[in-house]
Amino acid sequence: RDSELAEIARQVPDSLVLAVYLASTLAFAVLPTPEFRIFIPFYALSSAFLVINSLHGEEFLARFFRLRPLRYLGNTSYSFYLIHPLLLSFLLLLGIHEGAWKADVPTFVLYLLSGFLVSLVGATLLFWAAEKPYFMLRKKHFGRN
Repeated sequence: RDSELAEIARQVPDSLVLAVYLASTLAFAVLPTPEFRIFIPFYALSSAFLVINSLHGEEFLARFFRLRPLRYLGNTSYSFYLIHPLLLSFLLLLGIHEGAWKADVPTFVLYLLSGFLVSLVGATLLFWAAEKPYFMLRKKHFGRN
C-alpha cells in the first residue's frame, strides 16, 4: 500500500499539489458565498494529495515536513493543543494581548508571535512533564508506543 502511495506522489508534482491546495483555500476565503457541494470534494482531494506527497514523496513537501523544527512541533502538537487556550487566556487576563484584534498589522503579528512562543514553551514543558514519561512507561509495560 505504501508503494502505491509513493507512486502517486511520484506522478503528481508538489508544485501542482500546492497550487491546487492554495487555489481551493483561497477560493473558499475570497468567494462571498462559496458553494460547499463543490468546495468540499475539491478541498478534500487537494488535502489528500498534500498529505500523500508530504508522507510518501521525495520532493519539496516531504523534505519540508521532515525538517527538525517541524518534527519537533509535530511531537509536541498534542501538548500545544491542550495548553495553548489556557496560556492565551492567561495572557488576555493579564491584559497583555488586550486589543490585539484592533491593533495595526505589525503589533498584531507581534501578538501572534508572542502568543505562539508562550504556548510553545508551555507545550514543551507539558510534553516533557507528562507526555514523554507516559509513553516511556507505556513502552516499558506494554512494549509499544
